[in-house]
Amino acid sequence: MKVSLVIPAYNEEAYIGACIEAALRLDSFSEIIVVDNASTDNTALAAGRYDRVRVVREEEKGTNAARARGLLEATGEFVAFVDADTHVPADWLIKAEREFQKSPHVVALSGPYAYYDGSGPERLFMSLVWWFSAPLTYRVVGYMILGGNFIARKSALLAMGGFDKRFLFYGDDTDIARRLSGQGKVVFKMDFKGYSSLRRFRSQGFVRTSVLYGLNFLWPVLFRKPYTAGHGGERGAVDAATLKAIAVSLLFFCGGVLAWSAADPTLRSVPLGVFYTLLVFNTFFSVRLFSRVISPTDPIQILVDLGLCFLYAGLVLSFTVPAFFLLITAFLFVVATAKYAFLLGKIDHPKLLKRKILVDLLGAFGALGTLIFFSIEKGALSLWIFAIGFAIANFLLFTVWPLYRLDTEVS
Repeated sequence: MKVSLVIPAYNEEAYIGACIEAALRLDSFSEIIVVDNASTDNTALAAGRYDRVRVVREEEKGTNAARARGLLEATGEFVAFVDADTHVPADWLIKAEREFQKSPHVVALSGPYAYYDGSGPERLFMSLVWWFSAPLTYRVVGYMILGGNFIARKSALLAMGGFDKRFLFYGDDTDIARRLSGQGKVVFKMDFKGYSSLRRFRSQGFVRTSVLYGLNFLWPVLFRKPYTAGHGGERGAVDAATLKAIAVSLLFFCGGVLAWSAADPTLRSVPLGVFYTLLVFNTFFSVRLFSRVISPTDPIQILVDLGLCFLYAGLVLSFTVPAFFLLITAFLFVVATAKYAFLLGKIDHPKLLKRKILVDLLGAFGALGTLIFFSIEKGALSLWIFAIGFAIANFLLFTVWPLYRLDTEVS
């Protein structure tokens, strides 16, 4: 394999040397290209000390702009990309060659990070994060790439149109994986590791940074854009409202999955499962939005939210009893309606609250109407109408009539 190694680098004077030395020890790359991405330190000087390294300057900031320049400069049949703080292990290219030889349909190979710094507990935590998230996510989504640790066929990278420079930092690797998957098979293997630094996690917090990267993986999959704007020098943070929304929706989702898997397969109602999944999705955006405008210490709101949690638990326990499920759903929407009606005049978003009240009232009437049809032996059809109607309503709420965005109120 003729492999060009591209290392994008922005102000990486302290790390670039060790990255290059690890690559040189392999003695198998046909060329090593360091793309100095408008650095203001001595990154170019530090990289230029090595005879086999070519340094090119790219003034347009952003990881994908740097990768695009590297792809333009690369002469190899394959192009590998690693971050400037990443060390490739001795068997990295051997594993890559073995994977590409298995099938001509494989266009890219990537894997997780292991970490060479930080304490033992910190490295263990990050290892568990990778093992619990990456294999399942890759299986569900069908593609995954870690931008600082992957290799791809140059022909496939060119065929997909190169790198999208609109992705300045966050979400760039997910966009690459998604678009490469249209050219062939994107493989993600847990034993194809790159060794990286924990510096970002240590400076921003392990849980917060993990959530941030998780969101910026999902957003390009769902919406074709990153969750967080900005380039590598402008790292964003996850606010408290988003963290609360993630915690609540994950709790409800996991509870639903456990209840569904434990139920007798003959009693599982598919439309109710569809509705519940959409409800959890809807809950994330609702909690995130209203947590930004409602005081988290308001005792009445805390009590109402606890009541809503109990109703969610009732939904989880009633998957196999559609009539009970529909009744609890109606109560859920009624309680939510009362919550937002109580807030009228208390917060500065009356238009937003009125829209939310209307939506929840329609949800309550929809659940009760479905329950009536279910009672007159039109159950299966009415459940599907209810689930599809809820799906259409959510589509409208996120596109035509964007309810869950504060900027609709500001404008």
